Parts: sequence; structure tokens; C-alpha cells
Amino acid sequence: MLFQSCEKDDTSAQIQLEQNEIKTVSPENTIDYLNSFKKSKSKSLKNYLVAIGDTVSMENITNSSEKLAVIPVKTIHGNFKSRILLLEIEGKVKSVVFSTKTYDRSTKNSFSGEILITDLEGNFIDAFEIIEDNITAQYLSRRKDITANLQNRRIADDEGDDCGDGCPFSVCSWCGELETVVVVATPSAEHYTLSIDLLYSQGSNGTADGCEVGCDNYWNFSNDGGGGGFTNNTEDKIHNPCEELKAQIDDASYLAKFEELNNETGKQKETGYAENKDGSFTKLNPINNAHSLSLNGLDYKNLNGFIHTHLDDFETGKIIDGRPEINQIYRIFSPADVIAFLNIAKQSANANDVYASVITSSGDYTLRFTGDTSGITGLKSADDYLELYKQYLDRYSSLERGFLNFLKDHIKVDGIQLFKITKPLFSNDYEVKAKTLDDKGKVDSQDCI
Repeated sequence: MLFQSCEKDDTSAQIQLEQNEIKTVSPENTIDYLNSFKKSKSKSLKNYLVAIGDTVSMENITNSSEKLAVIPVKTIHGNFKSRILLLEIEGKVKSVVFSTKTYDRSTKNSFSGEILITDLEGNFIDAFEIIEDNITAQYLSRRKDITANLQNRRIADDEGDDCGDGCPFSVCSWCGELETVVVVATPSAEHYTLSIDLLYSQGSNGTADGCEVGCDNYWNFSNDGGGGGFTNNTEDKIHNPCEELKAQIDDASYLAKFEELNNETGKQKETGYAENKDGSFTKLNPINNAHSLSLNGLDYKNLNGFIHTHLDDFETGKIIDGRPEINQIYRIFSPADVIAFLNIAKQSANANDVYASVITSSGDYTLRFTGDTSGITGLKSADDYLELYKQYLDRYSSLERGFLNFLKDHIKVDGIQLFKITKPLFSNDYEVKAKTLDDKGKVDSQDCI
């Protein structure tokens, strides 16, 4: 594979990349990358990225077995369809926000419109106008040496770039900051495709006609799958697990059960409810001497999820080796809880609405599903996992760390998200934190804001 870069001087350099220098960013690593970005750039996130979708599609790159990770997003530019694109290049994860605005003259066989490429904070990288699959104009960051750098590339300066007729780009507030250049009709490869080299040029190279030789890797940006993208006026539902969980806690029916069960953890019998699709609740039947609850007899397709208690330690009343037997329950989800949650998600028409909540005296937890239900395979019985589960929870310094590592190593289903819900002392509001593992296998807590 050949990538061609157009440097700041008037020469072009071809860089041949070996197959292993371009790699797929897995869905798991995609989530970790975005979580890291949100944690470090929360203000920028709210300023430019309005919402990040919870689906990751792995889309084909021509002439490569590797995939491009694509996540739908909303940006502040409401008339654009936007996606985050992630690809590992030469050992580093590269990200851009790719946005398109389609002209009325576009057809299913030919694209006409605008393409805007920025970083995740909204900083301008590149922009193009495409008419019938031909790149007809490019917009670059204004530089003093722009004219000299564009010489010998069949590109001429557009003299009128004052936000009048000379600036057709719809984000017109940038017209004073961008250099408008007219490109002599350069095909953007096949219909609805763009070169990977242009996507990741980072604004300093890769001009619109710079890939005359060797740029053989293209991405079809018209893909309407999971990474199809949003505009701010779309009717498609954007799933934001943090926002949906906070909204759930504010729902009067759910909150009543949530607060009721928070007063039940000191008892010697578990209590819980299944929530039906219509918002009503069904009390769960106790089993195993009321130390467990059963979902048997309920139609999983008609459930949103379930909420139940895990109890404090208590004496069972039995004496073993001269000492009172203590009933000890881990105050986080059990393997049986996880399996029930995944089975409900697998049978649900909308798995993103499915949840499982456990109420304990040391904190309340909720699971949400954000993955592809086709990946829910190979599950064993709860009993098969039990000894491994105990080993993990006893091995690590925190239940959260043991539980998340157990999920990663043994449940092996992408898209299970863990949240902890607490009410700080003297506060009337609940706080929600997303719990994930960092690259060292330790717990990373991120506020849901």
C-alpha cells in the first residue's frame, strides 16, 4: 500500500506503509480511546461534540484486510452528518471527525456536497466541495506561504473568499480563516469514497490532487450501517448510556423501586422487581431460601430489565465448628445477574434500553448494554462461572476491579457497561460514575456529566 503526502514545500513524498503499519482499532479500544478523550477534554467535548453514539461499525478499506472504526456523532454543525473515524497508523491511533453535507443534486450513484474534517475538539483539518464525485474545491488553513505551496499542483487560488460568492462552504464563519482553492476536476475515486491519505493528512499534506500515484486505500463514506452518522434534526435515537441512566433515576416509577430497595439491604431475604416494557413492575419470586430471585416464567422479550438487592452479611442461625455461620454476598453483580441481563438484551427489540441494577449498602450498580447482540454467544451457566468469579473478586483490591476483569476474561461480550450510583452526604441528587478498565487492568471512574 502506498500513501502519498504533499509536504509544505512544493515537493511530494511517497511513503510506502507495510500492511502491519495500518491496523484496525477494535471496538473495545475505540471505547477506551473515546473515554480517555472525554475524561481529558470534557469542556471541548461539550463545545463541539454534542453527543457520541454507542455503536461502532467496522467498515472496509479498499486493498486492505484492516477495518476503519466508525462511530456516529452529533456536532455543533447541525446540518452535517458526522462520524468519528479511528485507525491505527504506524503504531498510533489517529482520529478525525468526518462530516458531510449533501447537496440536492446528489443521487444514490453520485455524491455532490461538502466534506469537513476536524479533530475531536473541532479544530479544522481539511474541507472539500465535491460535485458528481469530483473534488472541485478544497479549503485549507490560511498560511502566508499558501500560494507558493500550491504551485505546480494544478491548483489555483480563488480570488473571492470573503464569505460572498467566493466561499460556498456552509460553515461561513470560517471564510476569513480558510484559504479557498479551486481544484481542476479530480475524481474522488469510485462513487462515495475518499482516500485514507486525505482523511488523515492532518491539514499539512495530502492536498486534493496529491494522490496521483499509490493512494490505493479508500473508504466508502456513504455506508448507512451502524456508523452512518447523525444530523441534529435526525429522528434516529442516539443512545447515551450516561444520559439514559440519569433519566431513568429521575423517572418516578423507577425511583420509587430504587429507594424502596435501598431500605431492604439489611434484611435476610433478597427483594427485587422486573420492569416490563410498559413501565410497570413485577415482583420477583425468591428462591434458594430467599437468598436469590428468579426470573422464571417471565417473557424476556417484554422486559426492560430488573432491579434487586444484594444483602449485608448476616448470621444464618447455624453453628459450624463452634462458630456462627455468616452469610456473605458480594455487593456487586453475580454471574447469574450478568447472564440474565445478557439474555434479556439478546431477546430485546432494543438492547440499548436493557438494564440490570443491584442495590447494596455500599453502593448501587447498573449494567447497560451498548454492543451488538450477535456477540452474545458462548455463555456458560452461572454455576460454571461461580468459582472463577469468587477467585477474581477475592484476588483484586476492589470488587469493581475484580468484576470488570472477570467480565473481560471470561464473559467476553463487548458492550457491557458498568455504572455506580451514589448519593453524597447532605445531597438530594444522585451521582453516576462510569466504571471501565484502563490499559493496566485498573478501574477508571468517569463522572456522567
